[in-house]
Amino acid sequence: MYKHAVFISYSRKDIDVAHQLAQDLEKAGFEAWWDISDLKGGDAWIRTIQAALKASKYFIVVLSPDAVESEWVEKEYTYAIGLGLRIIPILYKKCEVPMAFANIQYIDFRGKRYERGLQELFEILRVLAPDEEEARPVPPPAKPRRPVNWERVGAIAGVIAVLIALGAWLAPNVTNLLSTWLSKTPTPSAPPGMVYVPAGEFIMGSDEGDSDERPVHTVYLDAFHIDRTEVANAQYQACVEAGACDAPSNTTYYDNSNYAQHPVVHVSWNDADAYCQWADKRLPNEAEWEKAARSTDRRTYPWGGGIDCDYAQYGECSGQTVPVGSKLKGISPYGALNMAGNVLEWVADWYDSGYYSQSPPRNPLGPGSGEFRGLRGGSWDNRPHLVRTAGRFWDNPSTRYYDVGFRCARGSP
Repeated sequence: MYKHAVFISYSRKDIDVAHQLAQDLEKAGFEAWWDISDLKGGDAWIRTIQAALKASKYFIVVLSPDAVESEWVEKEYTYAIGLGLRIIPILYKKCEVPMAFANIQYIDFRGKRYERGLQELFEILRVLAPDEEEARPVPPPAKPRRPVNWERVGAIAGVIAVLIALGAWLAPNVTNLLSTWLSKTPTPSAPPGMVYVPAGEFIMGSDEGDSDERPVHTVYLDAFHIDRTEVANAQYQACVEAGACDAPSNTTYYDNSNYAQHPVVHVSWNDADAYCQWADKRLPNEAEWEKAARSTDRRTYPWGGGIDCDYAQYGECSGQTVPVGSKLKGISPYGALNMAGNVLEWVADWYDSGYYSQSPPRNPLGPGSGEFRGLRGGSWDNRPHLVRTAGRFWDNPSTRYYDVGFRCARGSP
């Protein structure tokens, strides 16, 4: 088992249940830390708690009215989020669940539900943290050596000699052919931090999605470039310092150097548009965003089908945002990252739920006017259904949210 695999955060008024929970976890084979179990005389509280959190994999928070008001619970949760621990809330007493946990399914431990909740917790932990010995792959048995067949070796050597001679004869001709082909089909080079999406048709929308994703239709787009990642706090800060952008409405993460490479949030459509113009780019339209995410094969997610936390940062994963460019398994066919989850992304278009029924077949730009602007990609706060490549969102262009950011594009729409 992992050392201190489970950290239990709780209010002092709930110490009895924390103690009981720790004992039950340890009886079941899990190692638990509950902030007084390892403290000795002269130990520093903060350093000890931080060390325990760093040694943990999972963060259990005992929710109750007192825990909601506890400054220490909040500090431990914030530190756990920064470390990327898997968060597991358990509801011990009826209370208003804090916004930070609103997107995470809690386990009900209230009253007589304790035993049932405990078994549910065990099942989750056993899935998340299998025993290391059991998880270690068993090497295949060594194959017995065969005696050397010298006649076969001689035959292979003869074939190799013929191939070498043939290669020497073909080499000049192949080189000429390659040079001619490359001169006729140059590979477009993308600007720094961007990926190239070639011209052509793709299928937009989904029959399995919401009504605003229908009808499914074919769209032709000219070639364009799109940012490889979402715009990070550090990038956006350069625009603010240049006087071309307004600071985010909430600067908790924006001002924290530990989040410099996380996507900027609490920015409106107008903020995103101003940044892209300052960077000599523009916001991508909905069609461009969707093609960059899914290519031409109607895939559900940028990487294909199926989803887990190795591919995207969404509602079933621990924490909030992750640094831009994380989750490399989730790369799109054109090389873009984080197009499913992490943060919702503003797009250029006005939003119209029925636009697909009247969308032009070439380079659609969305409605000419409207009340809301489009958003794409879903966020760390959303269910798997909402982070699909075809999913559509909308909001007032002046609003700023904790899970909304953007990326830019370049090229004539």
